[in-house]
Amino acid sequence: MNPAAISALPRNVAMRISGRGTGFASNRPLLDRMTERGLVVFGADVWASDWVRMPPEQELRLVLSRIERAGRGIVLFHDTKSQTAQMLPAFLREIKRRGYSVVHAIPARSHGAGR
Repeated sequence: MNPAAISALPRNVAMRISGRGTGFASNRPLLDRMTERGLVVFGADVWASDWVRMPPEQELRLVLSRIERAGRGIVLFHDTKSQTAQMLPAFLREIKRRGYSVVHAIPARSHGAGR
């Protein structure tokens, strides 16, 4: 989508479509426009590969091995995958046991918003 088309969209529509592209594809005009609109763009350091069918236990081993190899970072999970939902409680327990932290990204308050 070109920057002019993005500019013409209502803010809430632009936010929905601009989360990330396939394979985290982006371009400079798109990133600039997202920044102008106050959107934060980030990627992932570790992919769960949860689009591939596998038992939750296998997904857990795979993700933990990738985190250990990377040492830290953002993990990409797909919330529509039942195997990921089933694996998540064990994942959270295990990363806590290994000393990793979970960070919750929340939108910043707008200037003048209620405090």
